[in-house]
Amino acid sequence: MSRVLPEMLSAALAFALFLGLSPSWLWFPSVWASNREHGFAIAALCGWLLWRERRQLQGWSPERLLWPLLGIASIAWWAAFTADIQVVHLLLTPVILWLWLGATAGQRALRATAPAALTFLLAIPVWEALVPLLQTMTVLFCRAVLSMTSIQFTIRDNSIMLPFGVLEVADSCSGLNFVMVGTTVGAAYAHLFVSERRWQWRIVASATALSILANWIRVLGLVVIAHRTRMQSSLMQDHEMYGWTIFLVALLTFFMVARRLEQRMEHPLTMAAPAPDTAGMGQPPLASIMPVTAIAVLGPALVAVLAVLPAAETPAVGVDVANGRSIGIAPGSQWTVSIDSAPTAFEPHFAGSSRVSRQFVDNGMTVQVDQFHYAQQKHGAEATSYENHIAPDSMIVQRRTVGPLDNSLRIVQQTAIREASDVRIVWSWYRIGGIETPSSTKAKLLQILAAIRRRRDADVVLVSARCKGAECDAATSALYSLVTGRELPAKNAGPASGL
Repeated sequence: MSRVLPEMLSAALAFALFLGLSPSWLWFPSVWASNREHGFAIAALCGWLLWRERRQLQGWSPERLLWPLLGIASIAWWAAFTADIQVVHLLLTPVILWLWLGATAGQRALRATAPAALTFLLAIPVWEALVPLLQTMTVLFCRAVLSMTSIQFTIRDNSIMLPFGVLEVADSCSGLNFVMVGTTVGAAYAHLFVSERRWQWRIVASATALSILANWIRVLGLVVIAHRTRMQSSLMQDHEMYGWTIFLVALLTFFMVARRLEQRMEHPLTMAAPAPDTAGMGQPPLASIMPVTAIAVLGPALVAVLAVLPAAETPAVGVDVANGRSIGIAPGSQWTVSIDSAPTAFEPHFAGSSRVSRQFVDNGMTVQVDQFHYAQQKHGAEATSYENHIAPDSMIVQRRTVGPLDNSLRIVQQTAIREASDVRIVWSWYRIGGIETPSSTKAKLLQILAAIRRRRDADVVLVSARCKGAECDAATSALYSLVTGRELPAKNAGPASGL
């Protein structure tokens, strides 16, 4: 009984840590369901690996050197979760649990659970960073093989141009899905049938290499088919089944290769569970487990505490002469508000926000100000969402940073948008918890400071004017006048030289 109660308490602390990280754990099913179904298989495999090594976790040997790393990881998890940097907080979630296990059970536990921790990395949506590399590799393979044939082709970036049409090696053609599924199958085979780590790595590498090769052959085959059929084959529109058929052949090849590698091993895997290392066995040292668990839950505790604290007061919403300064504009006395002016066709997209628009008129020049307000900005997710845009990319002809505009050192993002035969010049910036930035990345990071300051509001401010050709210089001057309350200085003079 003297041993059971401490073990039950330590298990309860582990479960409490798991629940504290639940905001991230709840993300995983939705992330996996969107074209990453291999994640469910990875989760099941990791659960089995932990169960297989359960006897290696019976001893308790706290490793205090891991405590600072655990605290840093927990605070970093809070910052990433607050700023909605999804990849980072999802990555840190299993890392925190792994470090907690090492900090409480020692190096033996770290070594025993390392395969599960490394395997779980395959389920985290960080591998999209490989898409450009995989695309380039696929194009280079096609170039090398096609150069040895009589097929006439030209390659530009990721496009393969044939006499009868163009095939683009798009993101979906990079083969990332093949790589992730193939590597998952390789990891499962290695853990199930191979005992030696060096052979496990070789088997996983073989599965990954064959998956990449399968995608190369798939794309090359499509190029040949497109050439032979003059782009008339039905595979030009729908080649999903064609691709997975080639991948199935690659998997069968992998199993043959893996079997040959397995036969070369000196010590084949026996399915009996390994005997536990009894060094360090004994009662769980609660004096160490409780404080290390408190360190591990620092991040989740900050999320909970900041969520219940009252929010700070925020400025009123609205764009007019009286409170324009609250969102960073300073209209001078020469500007009048045109409330009854006809609505424009300018329709930026910022999901979840409330929009307030006003038009300011001076000497025939009209400047439109749009404020997109988020009263309860949720961890940087809304204002900086990738779905938001000032205009579709097809309409944007220029994008650059402009400033500093005046002594306030304000910097804005300038976007030129094609509207029919005219151009709309747009100056934009974010205000996150009252702090300005033209960068969406900095706006996301400012959510961390805003959470500490209890400011839950966020705004996206657009100041724009429509112009034609030579009139755009006057439009830029009008934007400067409305935003700063001053006339635009001569070019290359003073702080506005960035214009």
